Amino acid sequence: MTPMGAIPAIARGQELSTGVRSRNSINKGMKRNPMRGKLPGVAVALFILPVMSSAPALAKDYGWFGSAKLGAVITSGNTDTQNLNAEIRERYQGKQWRHEFLTTALRSFNESALNAERYLADYKLLYRLLPQSSFYWSARGVRDRFSGFESQYFLTSGYQHLLIEEYNSSLTVEIGVGYTRQQLSDDREQNNLVLRNGVAYSHDFVNNNQFRFDLLVLSNSKNTSATGNIALKARLFGNLGAEMALALSHNTAPPADKKQTDVTTTLGFVYDF
Repeated sequence: MTPMGAIPAIARGQELSTGVRSRNSINKGMKRNPMRGKLPGVAVALFILPVMSSAPALAKDYGWFGSAKLGAVITSGNTDTQNLNAEIRERYQGKQWRHEFLTTALRSFNESALNAERYLADYKLLYRLLPQSSFYWSARGVRDRFSGFESQYFLTSGYQHLLIEEYNSSLTVEIGVGYTRQQLSDDREQNNLVLRNGVAYSHDFVNNNQFRFDLLVLSNSKNTSATGNIALKARLFGNLGAEMALALSHNTAPPADKKQTDVTTTLGFVYDF
């Protein structure tokens, strides 16, 4: 017989032993899951790290971007040639407005005689309606003494659409209308309405190497002017690179003593800023 007074003591002992076993099992469970209590911190870290890594890219989406190119070819001996070409590209990207500037110059001598001289200035203003859609206004001037056109000026406006926008590639097309004034080498002048069509593609490789292609066609009742450029740029070090480019200029109705197509190959150094 167990004394009646011993029953409460035995019950209290069983409760104490049960409580100890429960706490031990809980502690063992916590030891089996070392990440318990740390999950909120890990989740915060996984969220912050991508944001921190993408912050520099977001900072570069707006502001000034540009490049300057300079190239020269000089030969002597049986043939004496000197060739100088320069190009400056500049753009400013805002939230809705974008400004693009382009200037190029080419001078070439053969046996001390000037056989190529071409200057181009182009300004384009874009207003973004949607992420892929923009209206643009453009002013363009070309002086090329050896094309048969002493000068060509174009004022156009239209619509531009971004067809492809990937991490390293972009493709845009545009269409517009405007006004052109062309002065021929014999001092005749032509003033006409003009239709503008264009396409531009660029692809960025690793280490800031880049391939670029663009084509611009300006058509009126007297002449169609087409300009195409293909360029391949390789980074040397820092912001300095080397670029090889092929430029094609075509006029459907030049003066009788001039050819329709001019092709220019250039090689030079490019500095991005």
